[in-house]
Amino acid sequence: MSENILKNINLEINYGEKVAIVGENGSGKTTLMKTILGLYSNKSENIKINNIKFNDLDIKKYQEKISVLFQDFVHYELTVNENISFENVENCDNSRIKNAINKVGLTEFVENLPHKYDSVLGRQFEGGNELSGGQWQKIALARALYRDSDLIVLDEPSSALDPIAEKEIMNNLLNIYEGSILFVTHRLKIAALADRIIVLKNGVIIEEGTHQELIDKKGYYNEMYNAQNNIHNIEFLVH
Repeated sequence: MSENILKNINLEINYGEKVAIVGENGSGKTTLMKTILGLYSNKSENIKINNIKFNDLDIKKYQEKISVLFQDFVHYELTVNENISFENVENCDNSRIKNAINKVGLTEFVENLPHKYDSVLGRQFEGGNELSGGQWQKIALARALYRDSDLIVLDEPSSALDPIAEKEIMNNLLNIYEGSILFVTHRLKIAALADRIIVLKNGVIIEEGTHQELIDKKGYYNEMYNAQNNIHNIEFLVH
C-alpha cells in the first residue's frame, strides 16, 4: 500500500450510522475500508480509532466487533446453518440464523430446499443445491449479519443482484440493523439510501453529506450521479 493513497482523512462514524463511500476507481475507497479494518497495521502510525493509535489497539478484539463482506467472498459448500454460523458452528443459534436469512430475503428459498436449513449448498457434494450468484451473495450477507458486531463493512455488497432485489435488500438492511454500516459502492442510487455519503477523490474526502445535500451542492457527487443516470437511461432506451 502506498503511504500517500489516503491523505488527511478524518472520519467519524457514530454507532447506528449508515455510511456510504463512493468515488471513481483508484480514489482510495478500498484502501480506506481496509485501513479501518486494521489490514494495514504496519503502516498505521498515524491512524487513530477513538483517539487511540491503531498500533496500540488490541487488534484482535477490535476486529471481533466487525463483520466484513468483500466482493470476492468465498462460497462455502456446507449446509445453510453451517454457512451462516461459519465461525462458531458448534454453538449456532437457529433463531438468529433464520432472522439473518429473512433479512436478506432468502426464507422462501431455504424453506423450499429438501432439508431446509440442513441442506448442503453447492454442487461439490452429492445432493448439494446450486445457487445463483445473487443467492450466494445473499448467503454471504446473512453470514455478516449473523455475527454479534458493532460495525458491518461491505465492499460492493449487492453487485450480483438485480436492481430491484438490490434496493430491497439494502434498504431493509440499513433500516433494520441496529449497529453501524460502512459500505463501498459504485451504484449511487444505493449510496443515496445511506445516512451519510463520503466522496473520495485521489485519497482525499472532497465532499460529505446526505444524498440531497450533495445533490444541492452541485459538486463532484452531483456530477457523478447525473452521469450514472444518463448511462442507465441510454441503456434503457437501447433495450
